[in-house]
Amino acid sequence: RAKYAMSLDGHIATRTGESRWITGKASRRHVHVMRDQADAILVGAGTIKADDPLLTTRLPDDLAGYGGVHHPLRIIIDGRGVSPLHSRVFDPALPAHTLVVTTEQARPDWLAALKDRGTDCFVAGSGPRIDLGVMLELLGDRSVNDVLVEGGGRLLGSFFDAGLVDRVAAFIAPIIIGGADAPGPVSGEGCATLSAAWRLSGVRLTALGDDVLLEGAVAPAPSTTKAA
Repeated sequence: RAKYAMSLDGHIATRTGESRWITGKASRRHVHVMRDQADAILVGAGTIKADDPLLTTRLPDDLAGYGGVHHPLRIIIDGRGVSPLHSRVFDPALPAHTLVVTTEQARPDWLAALKDRGTDCFVAGSGPRIDLGVMLELLGDRSVNDVLVEGGGRLLGSFFDAGLVDRVAAFIAPIIIGGADAPGPVSGEGCATLSAAWRLSGVRLTALGDDVLLEGAVAPAPSTTKAA
């Protein structure tokens, strides 16, 4: 599943990189409901560097699923090994586990430091791009089936280009950011023609405060690639 929050004109941050917060409290609370239901949360190194997220589930017990609040596996896609070691997501005191999927281009001392913090590391290919097939095999071996891909735009674009997104949850805020250099939610190679665009079916709209959540299933793209 792909999840992102954007402005009405399709931006996930300003041209200076400010992104907190585009959506309101109701949308952000709903994201934690989605995390509570997922096997794993997946983000790229750019998100770690820009936002320093915890990637935990923060919900009151009455909104959590059966058995209380669930903290999914945290997955960081970092082909070059550039995520700062002081990032909050690597705090060994956090609930659940963190897995870094990287490549042979990551420095051995960086990998060793992560392992010292209790972070699992998996090397998927020679790099610098992650072999998505190898990564999915790894997750399958761990019985991780419901993965919530939270960005950033380059990572989401790679998943769309590879035909690996089955559902989309887009949180849309009633604000206009503007700016040619303000990033959008999905980059990657993208589609050359509108006929090749990924289309959603079974679309559902939900009002969350002043925001709107648009959800739907993704039809398969005509062609796919294999790397992120």
